[in-house]
Amino acid sequence: MSKKIFFFDIDGTLAVKNIIPEDTKEALRKLQNLGHYVFICTGRPYIYAKYHFEKYVDGFICANGRYIVYKEEVLLDEPLTRKQVSYFVDSFDKLECGYNFNGVNLGYAHGIDFNKLADMQTDYEHPYFIEDFKTEEIDAHMFDVHFNDQEHYQKIVSYLQDTVVLNEHFGHNSADATIIGYDKGIGIKKLLTILKIERDNSYAFGDGFNDVCMFKVVGHPIAMGNAVDVAKEASEYTTSDIYDGGIYKALLHYGIIE
Repeated sequence: MSKKIFFFDIDGTLAVKNIIPEDTKEALRKLQNLGHYVFICTGRPYIYAKYHFEKYVDGFICANGRYIVYKEEVLLDEPLTRKQVSYFVDSFDKLECGYNFNGVNLGYAHGIDFNKLADMQTDYEHPYFIEDFKTEEIDAHMFDVHFNDQEHYQKIVSYLQDTVVLNEHFGHNSADATIIGYDKGIGIKKLLTILKIERDNSYAFGDGFNDVCMFKVVGHPIAMGNAVDVAKEASEYTTSDIYDGGIYKALLHYGIIE
């Protein structure tokens, strides 16, 4: 059997609030026992993904494709440039929205109620986000925007539409950003080349707007039952939702596990 590679988004696909359903854990164990590659592919920073999910996977594509780690070896590290950071900070000031930039081990937050960032602030030995920083000190791979309401969000989307794709976190008045031209799909393509895996042996699971880009580059894109419509439309197969054995059932559907 050819060695295959599997990519999993985190939020809404692999886990909810860091909690992986038990049937999904079993599916991941079976994939690894069969000798397949198992990777997380997320907008989350590496420190978060590693802390919660390291024992279940072989590696990580983090920050929406800009940071790749395989067996603790960094294979790709493409932070935002100084010019990009300055442009986005200026944009946020004009848009009057809160924001947080996410680096590998440190985040930079401005204009945000820190209770909204609780999952990133309380899991580690030291707080992830800091508020006291200068723009030129930001060393990050991606960012989130925080908005007041849907009208404010649509204003942000319109203003940034030529530079980023926003993935809304429904119910949280925030969205993470994928920089156009550097996304989860680019990260996956680089990793497939490095590991010498054929496209047809690659599978990706996702539920959000920022998962469409990875669906375009794998052989088998799989949308969760709880996915947004555009992800379902871009998928080869739509499984059931995260709490109804979605990942496990999809792997059964493809005959990967028994």
